[in-house]
Amino acid sequence: AVVSTQSTGDGGQPSGQPYTLYALTALLEHIIGTKCFAYLRTEKKLGYSAGCILFDTDDNLGFAFYVQGSRAEAGPDLMQQEISTLVTNTFTSLQNLAGTPEGAIMFEEVKKTVQEKILANAAHRNFYSLLSSLEEQIFSSKGDFEVVEKKVSAVQAVSAERLLEFYQKRFLSEERRVVSSQVYGSTHEMPNTLHEGQVLIEDMLSFREKLTEIL
Repeated sequence: AVVSTQSTGDGGQPSGQPYTLYALTALLEHIIGTKCFAYLRTEKKLGYSAGCILFDTDDNLGFAFYVQGSRAEAGPDLMQQEISTLVTNTFTSLQNLAGTPEGAIMFEEVKKTVQEKILANAAHRNFYSLLSSLEEQIFSSKGDFEVVEKKVSAVQAVSAERLLEFYQKRFLSEERRVVSSQVYGSTHEMPNTLHEGQVLIEDMLSFREKLTEIL
């Protein structure tokens, strides 16, 4: 299994650009997310579960790719490789569409879909969810009671050029911030060498105890 977490936030909103980073992330999550299952599971047959999920907390923004499977010839290293291929190919497709009439129409449709999703999520929350959201805003250091309206407006304001610039910087450049966890099962071969930045954990219980001690 692989969980590759891609950070797209900066720990706070840029001055004068409220919710811009959220809007850019939500648009990319929709664009890439519609391809995740089809490419990773259906086309490449890497596992029985695959996709990507947006996360948005007080100080963390981004989304996580995930693939889970047990096929011997489709180990975590291949899963990670294909996630990278998906990200690169999607960027190339967006570049090719940029500036074309077809691309402009598709981009507006994506923005409309993301805006509708934001509004729908807000409208269908139950009482407990609404109360939790209210408490979150009250106690948050960045409390904002017009968050839904501002997210929708931020999505509408994003241009195709700005989205491509954001994609390039946060997903493909040296500045990108990625944390990837690869879990090897009994059917997968362990790697012989570790790449720079990789850590091999063979005893998960011991590793968790050390983390608890640190925290």
